[in-house]
Amino acid sequence: GVPDKPFAVLRVDDEGPGVANEERQRIFEKFAQGAQARRGVGLGLAICRQIATAHGGLVGVTDSSLGGASFFAAFPVAREER
Repeated sequence: GVPDKPFAVLRVDDEGPGVANEERQRIFEKFAQGAQARRGVGLGLAICRQIATAHGGLVGVTDSSLGGASFFAAFPVAREER
């Protein structure tokens, strides 16, 4: 799930078919596509994960309150040294 503070979280929710529990880790791998995929080569979410990881963050997907999927990217918030 989404980490507690101090992370900045970007979340995108939709009303689509969602992502099955058994696909939620796999869809972030290179060339992986969900069962509902219509186009693409399966790199977008893998790239998102690499960017987030390179910055000490993470990505994931949960159920959306809208009925579909809720994708998130969480990045640590920089703290000023005093």
